[in-house]
This record gives sequence, C-alpha cells and structure tokens, in this order.
Amino acid sequence: MASSLGTLHYFDHNLQVHRVVVGPYANNVFVVRCLHTGEAVLIDAANEHEKLLELCTTLGVTKVLETHGHHDHIQAVPAMREAGYEVAVMNEDAKMLADVGYDVFIDHAEVIEVGRLRLHTLHTPGHTADHLCLFDPETGTLLSGDHVLPTITPHISGLTAHGDPLTLFFDSLDKIGAFSSQVKVSLPAHGTPFTNTGERVQQIKDQYGNDENRSKLELPFHAEAFVQRILKELQEAVDHQKSTADELMKASATA
Repeated sequence: MASSLGTLHYFDHNLQVHRVVVGPYANNVFVVRCLHTGEAVLIDAANEHEKLLELCTTLGVTKVLETHGHHDHIQAVPAMREAGYEVAVMNEDAKMLADVGYDVFIDHAEVIEVGRLRLHTLHTPGHTADHLCLFDPETGTLLSGDHVLPTITPHISGLTAHGDPLTLFFDSLDKIGAFSSQVKVSLPAHGTPFTNTGERVQQIKDQYGNDENRSKLELPFHAEAFVQRILKELQEAVDHQKSTADELMKASATA
C-alpha cells in the first residue's frame, strides 16, 4: 500500500523513508517509517497539505517534527494540527510558528521513539537560533534540514541574542562532522539526498573558512549590524540637535 504512493525514496531492513517535494521553494518533506511497527513521523509540514495528509493517513504518521521555523517549512502546519497531528518544534524557533501554532517542544538532547527507531535530536543553530537535525544511529540516517545542503549553503540569520550566528553555524558543522563517518545517507530539506556527509561538511568549511569567503555568509549579519549602527548614530544626532536647540532657547530667554 505504501509503495503505491510512488514516494518511497530509501529503505533498509529497519525503516522506510518517503519523500515528496512541495511548494514554491521545492521543499523536501520526509516521512520516516519503522518497518517493524508501521509507526511514522513527518519531517517539516512545508506546503501542499492535501498531499501531506494523504501521506500521513497511508503511512501511519503520528506526529510532525519541524527542523526549524522558517516560513517555507511551516505552511501546512495549521492543516496538520486541524487533522489531529501533534506538531513539535524547538523552543526558540517556536516563536516563528506563532501564527500557525504548535503543540510541544523538542529538547536539545532528546531521543524520539518512532516504533523501534530512535531519532536523536541534534541542536544545530546558525541558520536559525534553534535549528534541529535528527539522526538514527542504527540506520545511519541523518535528517539535516537546512543545516547541511548538498550543493548550496543556507542563509545565516542576522543578529540574535544567542551570539554570532556564523560562529554557531560553524560549530554546528563541526558537531555533524564529528560523527559523519556513521552517516549512511543525509536527507536535506532542499535538494537531493546525499551520502558524502563528511565531505560536504568539509567543503562548506573550506569554501567559507577564509576571511574573504566567510564575509559572504556574514553579509546579512553585517548588513543588519550596519543598519543598527546608522540608526544609533541618527538617534544620537537627533538628541544632540534637541539638546542644542534647548540650550539656544534658554540662552535667548535670558538675553
């Protein structure tokens, strides 16, 4: 029944991975299904909710896990929740789901049971403050979200209360690189799934590790910082003009 959907992308003796590509940004939506129990989860309710609901009904999905809160990953969330599916997201990124809703938080170091599968949560900030990757060490399956993509690099968020997002991004790359030899397949939120995870992590680090290329990723960060500096300087100029005007008024009143 499941194979009749034409969505089966990857499998081994423990799991099936189904994939559909939805929405204007060509988001991958994955369903990870335990072959032993039939229980499944859907990763990123991105768009085209009718298609996703059909997948959920057919494949035994019990909940939705969001890798992060960017708008292209959450457009189908309201329909999923209305149909009774629990939506989970990490704490900081939950703020971006304020308009569509969510149900529970995912912890930074949690093991999510999907039948006999065990999905380990990996906190990988950078692209967003609370970006999430998921890893099943038994099958070597990594759901990399927007953190590690096969041919492009993600936009790195601007100023946050959690430190320099670019530094966080590179630290998160190191986190994935540390166990990349255990990864058999990476399932990204955009693009084609890939098997050279460690190599891809190193490519990103090599390409953007030097100061000149690193600045390309830092541009949104610096642009926002530049705007904040200009606004501050403008406010200081306004305050100075006001103070000068007040002094002139006082001087003219006593003249």
